[in-house]
Amino acid sequence: MSQRTLFLFIIVFCAALLAAACNHPNPTQTLPDKAAATEATDAPLITVKEVATTSAAPTSCAAGMKEVAGDYCANVEHLCLAGYPDINAPWATFPKGAVGVLYCEQYVVGHAVCKSTTRQMHFCIDTYEYPNAVGVRPRVYVTWLEANNLCKAQNKRLCNDDEWTLACEGNERLPYPYGWKRDKAMCNIERTHRSDIELTGARATCISPFGVYDMTGNVDEWARNVTNARATMVHEPYISALKGGHMLGKVRNRCRPATEAHGPGFASDVQGFRCCADTQ
Repeated sequence: MSQRTLFLFIIVFCAALLAAACNHPNPTQTLPDKAAATEATDAPLITVKEVATTSAAPTSCAAGMKEVAGDYCANVEHLCLAGYPDINAPWATFPKGAVGVLYCEQYVVGHAVCKSTTRQMHFCIDTYEYPNAVGVRPRVYVTWLEANNLCKAQNKRLCNDDEWTLACEGNERLPYPYGWKRDKAMCNIERTHRSDIELTGARATCISPFGVYDMTGNVDEWARNVTNARATMVHEPYISALKGGHMLGKVRNRCRPATEAHGPGFASDVQGFRCCADTQ
């Protein structure tokens, strides 16, 4: 064998040894066993988005209260299809699609036109009538002044009438908390005895879009009259407004109307209240 041939043979042999060394696993390296590999493969992958959604969502309201947020309109147009214009003249007629009918039974679905500017509102309201606990009798025979103090004792306040309205009608501006047509099966209304007050939350159907119970019927509820700029403490229209209507007879049991004729010292056995609070 010539020196040239021997030299080429040595080069090829070294190259083969180098290639084998590179392809062979490092004898000091340990590979995961089959069980460990399977466990790693089957483990769920949690993305940043999933972590955010599975963590507890912060709340802006205290326990027992519902958060309400939306654009409040002071002047909403609803079109009445059935009802009567005056409780003292139920035989009177009016054209279908009339505006401003006081005792309307049914409205045009979806027609809630804002006739004024709106303002953003964000607050908390008690889920049930005071004492704000499911399955208890609402507290009645309490004056507006007493109701105001009872709310303050819980670090809350008496609801403004516009807050009360928004919590009742929702962002669709419904005439009734449950829809567009009066229905005595939904809430405790049109009863005959003063003892017909129901326990709070007794009807799962009497709930507003924000999850607030018994806003129409059962007992009338005190609120602070801020919608009427003429409201005062000493004469009608009073700052002490009643919202929702009680359960006796055929009275206003809608979200919008209010009674402004009773002063802060008035109390009755079919009238109660609930509290509101600022968001935390």
